[in-house]
Amino acid sequence: MNSSLYTPFTLGTMINRLLHSAYMTDVHCQCTGSQVVLRGRVATARAKQRAASLARKVCGMGEISNEIHVVG
Repeated sequence: MNSSLYTPFTLGTMINRLLHSAYMTDVHCQCTGSQVVLRGRVATARAKQRAASLARKVCGMGEISNEIHVVG
């Protein structure tokens, strides 16, 4: 996907929908320019990695800051 075709708001919406469809309801993202920040809580380190992977599928190789906390 060519993320440069979308606004940060649209990218954020797309990523949030993808995360929530993957049952990560306590994770959200904020997009500013080419930077994506993931925040929230998940039960496992694997879920944290999965969230970053899903965001990367939408954004390509843009900067992703994974600030998700593992609480499980």
